[in-house]
Amino acid sequence: MNIFKLDTSFADILPQIRLDLASYIELADTFGNDTQRIMIVYPFAAEHRAKDCRPWMYDSVVESDDYTSYLMKTYQGKPVVVIVHKEHVKGTIHNSVNELARRIREEIQNHDLTNMQIAISFKTPGLLLKFHTDDVLEWMNNAVRYHCIIDSNESNWLEDTHDKFHVGEGEIWRMDTAMTHRAGNDHDTDRAMHLIIDFVS
Repeated sequence: MNIFKLDTSFADILPQIRLDLASYIELADTFGNDTQRIMIVYPFAAEHRAKDCRPWMYDSVVESDDYTSYLMKTYQGKPVVVIVHKEHVKGTIHNSVNELARRIREEIQNHDLTNMQIAISFKTPGLLLKFHTDDVLEWMNNAVRYHCIIDSNESNWLEDTHDKFHVGEGEIWRMDTAMTHRAGNDHDTDRAMHLIIDFVS
């Protein structure tokens, strides 16, 4: 099975994580529901693996003093992914997110995974990604990602070639993105929000 839920929960620190991510949520709100999906690098930094994997698919669409947005090709008339980089602001990882990562390392019993790339994924209402696999670049340990569910609804899901999984708030889901997978949010009005952690070499 490509996708499975960890036993670890972070429901107890979820309110603090939401508070710590308020500025990122506010930035995503500026795009509204005009996109299929928004990804914001956390903490604000220059690059993320998603853009490194397929740079030829991206065009710079918004430039400002504060951020650069990259658009990945459209689906049903809306951008599938917008990645927002705030190049001059490096930032630090909040204690709440570090605690979340520590809990993942504790469960998988690998405390050497200290180098992380993190993004916040906003799945807008009606999002449906096609089945796909992600590229694994040389600097990555592997293609494993941990989806930490911040906001969800009854229609927010992840899927591999065997099963479709509803994902709930405070849950952590492990996904090997080198294997076929897709994601969606079938809700008519509610957005979903995942904090996605990659442990990299």
